Parts: sequence; C-alpha cells; structure tokens
Amino acid sequence: MTSLATDAEGLPSTHQISSLLSEHSKEIQKLMTSVESSIPKNSIYCKYDNIFFLRYILSFGTAEKARDAVLECFAFRQEPRWVKLIQEIKDDTYEENDFVKEMAKWQVAAPMDGITVSGGFCVVIRGGMSDQATMIDRIPQDDMYYANMAYREMAFQKCDTVTRETGILAKQVMFFDMNGSKLSDMMDRRMSDMYADISKIAANVYPQLQEKTCLINAPKWMGWVISLFKKLLPVKTMEKFELFSNTNDLWDSEWAKDRLVQDNAPEFMGGKVKDADLMPQLTGAMRSYAPSPEITIGARSFQTVTIDVPIASAQIEYNLIVVARGINFSAEFIEGTGVGLEQCRIPKSSSSAPIVLRKQSKLKAETGCAKGVWSLDMPGIVKVKFDNQHSMLRSKTVKYTIEVRDIKDGPTGAAAAKWRENATRNKEETKE
Repeated sequence: MTSLATDAEGLPSTHQISSLLSEHSKEIQKLMTSVESSIPKNSIYCKYDNIFFLRYILSFGTAEKARDAVLECFAFRQEPRWVKLIQEIKDDTYEENDFVKEMAKWQVAAPMDGITVSGGFCVVIRGGMSDQATMIDRIPQDDMYYANMAYREMAFQKCDTVTRETGILAKQVMFFDMNGSKLSDMMDRRMSDMYADISKIAANVYPQLQEKTCLINAPKWMGWVISLFKKLLPVKTMEKFELFSNTNDLWDSEWAKDRLVQDNAPEFMGGKVKDADLMPQLTGAMRSYAPSPEITIGARSFQTVTIDVPIASAQIEYNLIVVARGINFSAEFIEGTGVGLEQCRIPKSSSSAPIVLRKQSKLKAETGCAKGVWSLDMPGIVKVKFDNQHSMLRSKTVKYTIEVRDIKDGPTGAAAAKWRENATRNKEETKE
C-alpha cells in the first residue's frame, strides 16, 4: 500500500463526540457520499457511519483529502489476512496463536486499563526487561508483522467501543519504559523497517487512533534515534512521540495532568500500582531468560547438530536463524533400535538409508527465522546439517532451538520429561 498520510494529523477542538459531529457535519456528509458506492457490504466489527468518517475528517481536514485514505481502509479490511485478524480480535481468540505465546516469553508488555481519562486502549512496555533481539530471532517475520498490526486493531476496536459508549473521543496511549533499554534494540533494522511500513498503513487505516507514544526514562541517545526515525516514519506518527527523561517529567507535563490518572499507573512509571498487583505479563514472571544456543560454522566447512529422539510418536519443533547473510541447511532422521535414550542412538540397520526431513535449502538472515515441525513415529536421531562450504572467507553464526515433544503425552508427559532430564547434550560434529 502507498502512504497517503504525509501531513501532520489535525487536533480535535474538543473530545465530545456530539460537538465534533456537529462541527464537521458537512465534510462528514461529503466524505460519506463520495465513497458510498465502495462501502463494503459485509464488514466485521467496523461500522461505516458518521463516527467512523469523523476520525478521517479530523485527521485529513476535508472530504477530498480523506477520500483516498478511506478507500485504502476499505480495501485493507477486506483482505483475507486482515479479515482473519479482525475476527480474532473481535472474538478474543488472537491470544491462542502460538507466536503470541512465544512473544510473551521475550517481551514484557501488556494493556492496562484506568491510566487514561478517555478509557481508550493503553499499552505498557518495559523495554529493559524485554529481550527484543531473541523475540525477533524466534518469530517469523510474517508473524511479527501480524502481531504488530494486531495491536492497532485491538486499539481501534477498544477505542471505537469506548467512544460509542461514552460519547468521548477515545484514543490509544503507549508507555515505553526505557529503563535498561539497549541502543542495539532500538536500531535493529528488522523491527524499524517493519514498524515504518506498518506506520504508513496505520496512518490511513487507523486515523485519530494514537494519542501519544510516551518514552519514559529515555536515555540521552534516544534523541539521536528519534532524529533517525523522522526519516523513516510518517509525520502523523512522529508527532505523537514524547520523550521524558524521568517519571517526574511525565507527570509534571500539562498533557499528563489533563489526560492521565497517576494513581492507576504502575510504580515504575511513577504511579501507585505495585508490581505485585500487576498482571504477570508486566512483572517479567513470564519472561524466559534462556537464550537460544548458537554455533559458528567456519568458512568452507559444515557442522551437524544431533538430537536424540528416545520416544515414539514424537514431534521435533525447530526454530533456526542465521545472524547474517545465509547458510545452507538440511535434516535427516536415522531410526534407532528401540525406545529409550541408549537404543535410539543405535542405528536399526547400518544399510538403512536415512529419512530426509528437509532437503538442503538456504537459510537467509533477511527472511528471519525458519520454523516448523517434523513428525516421527519411531525413535532414533535427527541430524541437522549447517553447510557453509560455499563461503570461501566468511564464517556464519546460527542460533537454534530444536525440541522433542511427545505427541501422546504432550510436552509435560513422562517420556518427554525423562528425555529433557537425561538428553542434555547436542552433539556437534565438525568437518573442516
């Protein structure tokens, strides 16, 4: 999609919906009339009425300027991928996605009610407690994109509902606690490039949705990062960023005094809600502190990671990412003589050909992680080969997680538990 929103977003004269509808009634009617023939017949959640079109007039000023953005929104909300997402948010089933559960292991963030006076969607992120690099390593790019778009659809549905129920224009506020944040995370192009693309779409699909993005406890280098963001992100996005070097600066601001409820904010933000009273997603209780193992494969060489499969009816879940450039990888399975840690390591027959689980293919840093499942109905060993023989000069580093799951008993089953207790080795065979 092409970004249409290049100017600053307009500020409403009031937060009262009735007054705004009256003030902008002529332009709202013009806009509705100009796109009437294109309004989707079947729409999930979204009501294409005067309140919907009001946000566009507030953002773009006139019906003529807003028309193309509205049409872009219509197209967006009819794309199958986003129809699925919109339905998941509406039905409250989005959290059931596996990648959402994986994100919770690495990101300390969650919505919080009661901090904003409008009752709109509010998100709190603790950057220093999160491990953004590992999260991006472990989650495919398409899923990360889907997740970031999901935050905006959640905000829209919540703010639209509150607006209609209260008669007050509700918006989203994001609080990002930068205490302990890393410059490398902020400069990770995998995230910044994706965020830039999504922001351009959101400026037209979700107008008048974001009130502020508050960066609290912002280090001095964040000013430099913001100057770089200004070259990547739309004006409508950048104008919402506010930097606060400490929590006192936040609460002393006129905006916070007018728009926030300090007592309902967490203590680490300068509020009164203690960590013990926060949901676990915001305390770090759900964070994983075990980074993925990694290996470095020298130029003109390969390495093979061997995984024991001591149980029958197993699933091998893998997540692989090469840190830079690319490397070839493949996988094969060799059947063992029987169930159990020792028997799985003994080939059933020396003449039996290995089962190819994955033909050699390229693992590229630019496409993010490779993630999948191999299903096996017999014990044995899996060998994953990382082949860098094509590279004459450069070594390659691969981060990987390969786990054996017992299909019958599940990850917490007795057989799988025994495997996790005993099979702690991942043998690496190197050939120079």
